[in-house]
Amino acid sequence: MDQLQELFRRLSESLTGFDSLDPRLAASFAARLRQSPFGADVARLERHFSELERSTAAGQLSQALGDLLDSDASLRSSASQINYLWYLSASLVGDAWEFGSPEEYAGALLWRAIGAHPPALSGGYMGHWRYLPGNID
Repeated sequence: MDQLQELFRRLSESLTGFDSLDPRLAASFAARLRQSPFGADVARLERHFSELERSTAAGQLSQALGDLLDSDASLRSSASQINYLWYLSASLVGDAWEFGSPEEYAGALLWRAIGAHPPALSGGYMGHWRYLPGNID
């Protein structure tokens, strides 16, 4: 994973509240966003986040990021797009949702957050829904 993808992964962890995000998904989501209408604002958000990481005490990073997003609507919009990708594997462009690959869908944080299998992709045996999925931390 290159430095820019790693920066995107760390930013994503701060925004989503999940640690140890999948580096492959981070690379895929970063590429999707960089090619989207949000690309320039995401790059700007990454630069600001990188500066916050260098200049802010570890325990204060979340608050500093929140303050930054509160002060800039375009950065807040980009942060929302990052969360949409991680939680839903989709991005909202205008009035239309753009969905990712089945692998991105299966890896969406929504399933970990609610403790469920991804519908239509669980591939389980009859009655598997009675048991907690294996993707629960």
